[in-house]
Parts: sequence; C-alpha cells; structure tokens
Amino acid sequence: MKPPTTLHEDAYRRMKAMIVTGELAPGTKLALRSLARQLGTSTMPIIEAVRRLEHDGLVTQVPKWGAYVKEWTDAEKLEAFHIRRALEGEAARLFVLRATEEQKRELVALNKAYDQATERDLVAGFEADARIHIHIARSSGFRRLTQLIELSKIPLTMFWKLRVNVVQLQKSDFIGCHERLVNILRGGDPDLAVQAMWDHVDGTLSLLNGKLLSAGESPSIITPPARIPGQPADQLSLGEHS
Repeated sequence: MKPPTTLHEDAYRRMKAMIVTGELAPGTKLALRSLARQLGTSTMPIIEAVRRLEHDGLVTQVPKWGAYVKEWTDAEKLEAFHIRRALEGEAARLFVLRATEEQKRELVALNKAYDQATERDLVAGFEADARIHIHIARSSGFRRLTQLIELSKIPLTMFWKLRVNVVQLQKSDFIGCHERLVNILRGGDPDLAVQAMWDHVDGTLSLLNGKLLSAGESPSIITPPARIPGQPADQLSLGEHS
C-alpha cells in the first residue's frame, strides 16, 4: 500500500499532470486562488507546488506579474531531446544489468498495454509510452535518474499532445514500435540495449518530424536522420522518413 500523500504533494502532482495533459496550457497564468478552489485546498499547497514546478522547469516566474506555465522554445525542446536521449540510453543499459525477472515481465505487460491504449486513442498511447520509459528507468534503482527522464520527456509529450490532430498521426505508426526495444532489453547485452533505445528515440522523432513536414509545419526538432521505431538499420536508407 502506498502511503497517503500530503496536501502539498497532492497539489504538486495534480498541477504537474494538468500541465502535461495541456489542461494548463503553455503561457497560462497560474491564478493561485482559482487553482486552490479547483483542487479543493488552500493557497499554501498551491504556492509550494508552484515553487516545485518552477524548480522542475515547468513554470516561469515573471516579477510583478506572477507565475506562468512555461512556453518551450525550439532550442529548449532540442536540449530536452538530447538530455532525454542520453539519460534513456543509460537507463536501458542499467535495465539489462539490474532488472529482475519480475521487472522484465512487467515491461512486456506495459508494452502490451501501450499497444492496446494506442489502438483506442493516440493521446492515451502517449501516456502509456511514458509508463514504459519510466518503468525502464525505475528498474535501474536510481530515483534521480527516473526523475530527470520524466522531466526531460514533458516538453516533448506536451508538444505532441497539442498537435495530435494537426499532423494526422496514424495509430498504425506507433503500434508495435517498442517490440524490438523490449526484446533487446530482456536480453543480456547492455551495449545493444543502449543502441536500441537510441534507435527508438531517434526513430520516433524522425517519424513525427516527417509528419509535421507533410502537414506543412516546421519540424519540432532538427535531429540527425534516423530509422523508424523498431526497424533494423539495413531496412531504411540514411535520411529517409516514414
């Protein structure tokens, strides 16, 4: 059983979820009293939550104007991507070295749940994707690594949730995209696991940027060409997008 959360912790978690889902959109001013009424608490837990969210990089304080949900520049999204890529590669390596058989079985179950969620709804699929990656990180046993990966994923997750209808993403683009990664993580080669994670992260972003270009928008982040999620290198030429 999980211990009960404090009012401060509950406000922090709920406000972070509201930011990630877009309920509190980038640029939104955080009205403390209104949020307190909405969450059924006093303003003190909201003030503390705002401080923590600012520390996480999700909220910006503007002197004399108050706190706003952070608006991410292209440079900041690019930075978040490279931080995520580096950290998740290490998490994959540690998963192979440290994960228990139970954690490996849970990874398989989370992957199945991801495919099922994506079949129902792409936004639900994005959330299920986050659960896979956080599980991989948690299985390392390093709490701070997990926190950093979670934070680095937030701006990218927010971006795609806001554009899921604009770029006409297809469920078939994502169902099964973790299969190769999961199979390699269940094996015994930590170096191969790092490369598989990089392939997965790079390939997903390459696919999404290709969709943006097709929709007439600028890519969210410019990255080196990569193969699509789960596809072996010999099946996609350099620079080709799905």
